[in-house]
Amino acid sequence: MINEFSLWFISILCVGVSAITLFMSGFIVDEYSLGGDGQSFCMFIAIGCISGLNFVIYYRRK
Repeated sequence: MINEFSLWFISILCVGVSAITLFMSGFIVDEYSLGGDGQSFCMFIAIGCISGLNFVIYYRRK
């Protein structure tokens, strides 16, 4: 079973890593004067939504 601390830790870690990845890919795209990647942004939004859904499911079951 997962406790509340590990839920917060894993969710914040996942959102943080995806945000840093999106931010750094923006630097790379800007450096080479390329266009942005829409798929990376959609992945970031999906990870954020899944993390939010994680909390909703956890607190409803509790």
